[in-house]
Amino acid sequence: MRSVISQEPIVGVAAVSPTEYNSLRMLAGHMKLRPAEAVAGSAVQEGYAVRSQRALVLPNGKVVTAFAL
Repeated sequence: MRSVISQEPIVGVAAVSPTEYNSLRMLAGHMKLRPAEAVAGSAVQEGYAVRSQRALVLPNGKVVTAFAL
C-alpha cells in the first residue's frame, strides 16, 4: 500500500505557512498544489486504486487530503 498527502490550492492562503525552518520555506517555490480530485484521478490513470481518502481542514484554512492507494 502507498500513501499520498495532497494540499488543496486555496485563494488567499499561502502554500507554505511562515516558519523558522529554512528547508520548509524553500518548498514554496517548488510546490504545486492540486485539488484532491486531480490527485486521485492521476493515481487511477497510473494504475493505482484509491482505497481510501480523508480530507482535513486545518485551523489556518488549508485543506490536506490523505490517500491510501
